[in-house]
Amino acid sequence: MFYINVPFGILAVLGVLAYFPDTTHERKSFDFFGFAVLSLFIGTLQVLLDRGTTQDWFNSNEIRLEAVVCVVALYLFVVHTLIVEKPFIRMALYKDRNFLTGNILIFLVGIVLFATLALLPPMMQGLMGYTVLQAGIATAPRGAGTLLAMLFIGRLVGRLDVRLIIGVGFVLTAISLWMMTHFSIQMPMNSLIWSGAIQGLAPASSTCPWRH
Repeated sequence: MFYINVPFGILAVLGVLAYFPDTTHERKSFDFFGFAVLSLFIGTLQVLLDRGTTQDWFNSNEIRLEAVVCVVALYLFVVHTLIVEKPFIRMALYKDRNFLTGNILIFLVGIVLFATLALLPPMMQGLMGYTVLQAGIATAPRGAGTLLAMLFIGRLVGRLDVRLIIGVGFVLTAISLWMMTHFSIQMPMNSLIWSGAIQGLAPASSTCPWRH
């Protein structure tokens, strides 16, 4: 099912090539080692957390191996980042207060977005009797809300106070979470659709201004 991302990825690349022309002929170096060990750390951590519940956690040789690889990859990434001249992630960026604050906000919003998104499909299919298609239809408005917000928020930056835009995003997040406190297995699909759509609008509204 993840192959659905392929055509959209191709369209995204073509869009970048069409609308973002090359403005420099200088060839810049890329920290392949830093990128590789960071990817290895994130990948093994994800597998460890995903499979830990079914493999009895650290009683499993697989989980212990993944934990060792995860820790070693993180160590190599941190040391490499601190000693090389042009690391994959420049730590000096985090001295900028706005950049650091934006990352913290995106992290907090991400917890809300992905945690609720991960819990809803099992609830719908396991407790409410939804089919896979019905669960997809109920959660699709969340993505539509995010897409809609991203299309318009970028145009509002510079015209409206960024603090106002971010504030609206957090208010929308609070409203959607309040709506979720009233969830039950007897609720209609409309409750899922509206809370998801509002929650889709919220992350884009609260984080897009920071990206700009």
